[in-house]
Amino acid sequence: MEQARSDLAARGREPFVLPMDVRNPDDVERFVNAAVQRFGRIDGLINNAAGNFLCPSEELSYNGFRAVVDIVLNGTFYCTLNAGRVMIRQGRGVILNMVTTYIETGSPYVLPSACAKAGVAAMTRSLAVEWGKYGIRVNAIAPGPFPTPGAWSRLFPDPAMEKQVVRLVPLGRVGRSEELADLAAFL
Repeated sequence: MEQARSDLAARGREPFVLPMDVRNPDDVERFVNAAVQRFGRIDGLINNAAGNFLCPSEELSYNGFRAVVDIVLNGTFYCTLNAGRVMIRQGRGVILNMVTTYIETGSPYVLPSACAKAGVAAMTRSLAVEWGKYGIRVNAIAPGPFPTPGAWSRLFPDPAMEKQVVRLVPLGRVGRSEELADLAAFL
């Protein structure tokens, strides 16, 4: 967060930072209200919060499943609902949800994430149809295998696993950050 804050400040932008927990609807509502108070409106929302860990499904605990679903699905819903209500009053807005390719293909050992991201994809499609009449565009990106510092080493602790995943990608490589950033900016 500090890096993002300093990057924005270097570009002459004053960042708005208010810590919150996306799993807590009161926190999300407080954040959205503070953002509207500060800026007067909300033009866009990117739902990118994620939680995931590798675990054979038969060993998964109820709390492990719930923890991921609370972050990924419920957190996305809370943010979308609160920001969406503001956008409806404004008559326009853009919501972009990050999902994953394994909502369609399945993937071993990530059942809670797959279930939650599939729910986010269903929410994306439903709200795109429902909220279009308010001038709100709702889209999703499913980037597939994409190396991030936090998740990559935990999801692919063995280099052989990473090589196996890359072999399944038609381009023969993982995504690049600028490709994802350009697509997100376009949407």
